[in-house]
Amino acid sequence: MIQRIQSLHLLFSALCAGLLFLFPLWEAHLNMTGMEGKVQEFTIMHNSILIMTTVVAALIPLIAIFFHHKRTLQKRLAWITIVVILLLYGLIYYYSKQFDSPLAEMFEVSFKVGLLLPFFSIVFILLAIQGIRKDEKLLQSMDRLR
Repeated sequence: MIQRIQSLHLLFSALCAGLLFLFPLWEAHLNMTGMEGKVQEFTIMHNSILIMTTVVAALIPLIAIFFHHKRTLQKRLAWITIVVILLLYGLIYYYSKQFDSPLAEMFEVSFKVGLLLPFFSIVFILLAIQGIRKDEKLLQSMDRLR
């Protein structure tokens, strides 16, 4: 099960999604003279919808690892994970726009590593899909030899 490279890629994808709980997405600093400092750090933990979406994005690849005998189902779960992660990016964008206000020019926003983790998760999922396809081709060639 874990011997296959796509299982490791799925595991790394789930790990990247799980690390979103530890790393902030961005920080907002007050950008006024005499009042400088960190104002707010936005993480996944600030919104329950983001928490649920992140949990789903982390659990689906872990579940897909155990379907190593059903490659088509494993591939479908991988594509569903990509859709969930893209939805997560959309929700993050939506909630970042909620931060915009008339006072937004007073704040300087700096993006953190948390915004890159879903991208890495997608990359690992795509690598897993590529590995699943290689397995399918290998099995098809073995069936031709029989």
